[in-house]
Amino acid sequence: MPTSAAAARARVCDLLRRAGISLDSVIAADALDQPGGYGWPLIERLTERVDVRSHGGGKTVSAELRPA
Repeated sequence: MPTSAAAARARVCDLLRRAGISLDSVIAADALDQPGGYGWPLIERLTERVDVRSHGGGKTVSAELRPA
């Protein structure tokens, strides 16, 4: 699990590279300008399946990565 925004960004870039997706082809938004950061389009491109469960403390998102 990434421990900083920079580590999370590096992890996303690595996952995109492994999936053969150019970062330039993904619409990225700064979370300060638009809530949601990279958003669902990125999640949909990198995963086979996504499950979102709401609970009292917020939500939990689980994803099954698409094979490289």
